[in-house]
Amino acid sequence: MPARILRLAWAVLGCVGPLTAQAPAVPIPTEPFVENRGQWAESVRFAARGPGWRAAVEAHGWRLALPGPEGRACVVRFDLAGVVGDPQDPFDALGPAPAGPRGEFPGGAPSHYFGRERSGVGARSFQRLRWRTRAPGVELVLRCEDQRLEYDLELEPDALPDSLEFEVEGGRLLDVAPDGSLPISTPLGELRQSPPRAFEVGPDGTRHECRARFVRRGETRFGFALEERRGGLPLVIDPALVWSTYIGGNTAQSVRAIADSGGGALIAGSTESADFPITPGVFDPNFNGGTDAFVSALDGQGRLLWSTFLGGTGVDVAHALVRDGLGAVTVAGTTRSGDFPATSGAFDTNLGGVSDGFVARLSANGAQLQWCTYLGGAKHDELLALFVDSLGRATVGGWSTSFDAPVTPGTYGQQLAPGTTADGYLARLSASGAALVFGSYLGGASVDQVRALAPVSADPSAAFLAGGSTSSADFPHTLGGPQGGEDGFVTRLDGGATQLDFSAFLGGSGNDQVFAVAADGNSAALAAGRTESPDMPTTAGVPGPNFGGAADGFLARLGSAGALLESSYLGGAGLDEVLCLAYHKDGALFAAGWTDSSDFPVTAGAFDRLLNIPAQSFGGDAFVVRAAADLSTLDYATYVGAAGDERALALAVVDRDTVLLAGETDSFFFPTTPGAHRTSRGVLATLEGFATRLDLLRHPVAYGVGKLNSAGASPVLRWTGFPSVADQNFVFALDGGIPNQPAVVFMGKSPANQPFLGGTLYVSPPVKRIGAQPLDFVGYAEFPFTLGSAFIGTSIFAQGWFKDPWDPQSCGLSNGLEVTVHP
Repeated sequence: MPARILRLAWAVLGCVGPLTAQAPAVPIPTEPFVENRGQWAESVRFAARGPGWRAAVEAHGWRLALPGPEGRACVVRFDLAGVVGDPQDPFDALGPAPAGPRGEFPGGAPSHYFGRERSGVGARSFQRLRWRTRAPGVELVLRCEDQRLEYDLELEPDALPDSLEFEVEGGRLLDVAPDGSLPISTPLGELRQSPPRAFEVGPDGTRHECRARFVRRGETRFGFALEERRGGLPLVIDPALVWSTYIGGNTAQSVRAIADSGGGALIAGSTESADFPITPGVFDPNFNGGTDAFVSALDGQGRLLWSTFLGGTGVDVAHALVRDGLGAVTVAGTTRSGDFPATSGAFDTNLGGVSDGFVARLSANGAQLQWCTYLGGAKHDELLALFVDSLGRATVGGWSTSFDAPVTPGTYGQQLAPGTTADGYLARLSASGAALVFGSYLGGASVDQVRALAPVSADPSAAFLAGGSTSSADFPHTLGGPQGGEDGFVTRLDGGATQLDFSAFLGGSGNDQVFAVAADGNSAALAAGRTESPDMPTTAGVPGPNFGGAADGFLARLGSAGALLESSYLGGAGLDEVLCLAYHKDGALFAAGWTDSSDFPVTAGAFDRLLNIPAQSFGGDAFVVRAAADLSTLDYATYVGAAGDERALALAVVDRDTVLLAGETDSFFFPTTPGAHRTSRGVLATLEGFATRLDLLRHPVAYGVGKLNSAGASPVLRWTGFPSVADQNFVFALDGGIPNQPAVVFMGKSPANQPFLGGTLYVSPPVKRIGAQPLDFVGYAEFPFTLGSAFIGTSIFAQGWFKDPWDPQSCGLSNGLEVTVHP
């Protein structure tokens, strides 16, 4: 039988409230555990530190010190007394195995510490520490990872963690949160322990997720419970993740483009990894050196179908990708390789300057390079955006510093603007890649870049949109004028790029960039980007009328003549930027990007409502939002990420409730799904790509607070599974009740908020009772609920009830839970 490992990630810097300190200008690296050779008090066995925290490890646990404002500090102690042994106590022997913390995986050379009172000569460092516990078959491992202090419980076959408890000193345990995390109240604020993750490890190293949860056992003690998997069925971590995977090798990579492929996805980007996953029979199975572009295909479970390099011996990066109606894959990007695989008969087969743009078309299975061409002049050229029309012609956009970038007669911009550093550049290639349909500059006397393109309609002769940024006061415009040092712009050109239909600035007195554009099918243009302008014009009735931080994302809609119809900030009090944009025909706008704002406007029932970055750490999360195209409502917004740094660089819409998201991450616990191509980050990788298919479905929403029971706990009604008629895996879970007492869940069609038996009734009568059964020995029970088709599209409201013999009314009541039922 495989061993079980219960992984319990402790985000030591997961603080909210006033427990904050000024982040250092330079990140402090996490140090491994250094043994005590006299440099600290005798009770300290090992010590470790990270950005904004210090840890002193003792025989029975560890003390965690966190700095507060005005020089104050918060110290929280996690005591395992009575659970682990002490090798220095002759009455506490645990057999031949060593007790107390012991170091594993020694670090570098021994350290030498010198001070006024103590010195530590030859102190060794270790990557992790291990305790043998009194719980049969359970060992505890403490480690420093991803600039955090984390611990694991390692269980032998059939072992259970039920008898293992932590005693917390210096803080008071709060109720387990609806998301499964465990908050601890301290004098300076709140610490939050991440939800536990559990998985079985097979003989071949494969991992299978199990369900684990925290169990609060009073104001200062907590433990763990582990539920078995049921019926051998595949376990889903979260139904909102259809599939999600890392992709990459053991150095650095980034996914910069994604497209739907019938349940799966096509992705493209760049990699520095010679061991990047490549499949047999593809166009280029060999790493070419430097940085290569790559193109990969994933199936409907996130598994790798095929994957190929695309590059030469220099630096090559794919920025954009389109799958046409025949399945062929067109890729655009930038190359510095003189041996990039340009094909015979292509428009340009030679590198013209330091860097050129490239456009390539691969067969649907990645086995053949149908055509590939350079595109550029004698200096620097880069292609960032791409669309392909119904005739198979590729339209590309980017920027150029080359005076001789290829242009065609009659286009709008025939030459590089006098005195300019860089101009935007637009071009269209024939379906065979052999000829230039048009080429044009777009810019003024300073720096201009085209970052995004979108066709206005499916007609191959129709106008198209270009968006980007400009520092040129004389950038061509048809209305308005420049607003600040750098402005975003949206320009619509006719189908041959011969004239401007309109061109408008977007921004305020600060720096502003447009990163993405889309057409809404009604002659309006949608734009998104980043702004540092507190005076960027916004309109009434939008979700974000006010500037929130040092930089905000923004969304805007322009009319057929370029006039601003609606504009909204999107962000919180930190840094935010919208990097991707897409439109769905039913009138929904989708956007994605990056944020480090803990108050980003996530919506109730979102996939992930909490920023995953520990306080005092650097980085941010990806995000996805859905809004009405006229910006009247923001109906869905979620974080996507883990405790490192995630950035969404590409977005594709599958349908109104499903999106594809891709980008880069340096997190070790980015949410992935079982069976996907890669579920863990490469040990040596500094940056990984990711690709995720996400259902934007509304999760249950908790409301109200449970009645304090006679044991001093506030019971919580939670859930597992997802409320879908198709899945039928939805379960109510009542926790924090009185052990071994009867309990039910009752539900109704509308909420309430009225006094009831010493607590609050959160469901309006009439109500239906489900699942009468006793709570277990820790006051926990699950209540499966069958969702009939009549419930689809409706909301039901539920509350837990249990008998509390020592309560004056003999009644325990949980919080309320609103559940929207999906097909």
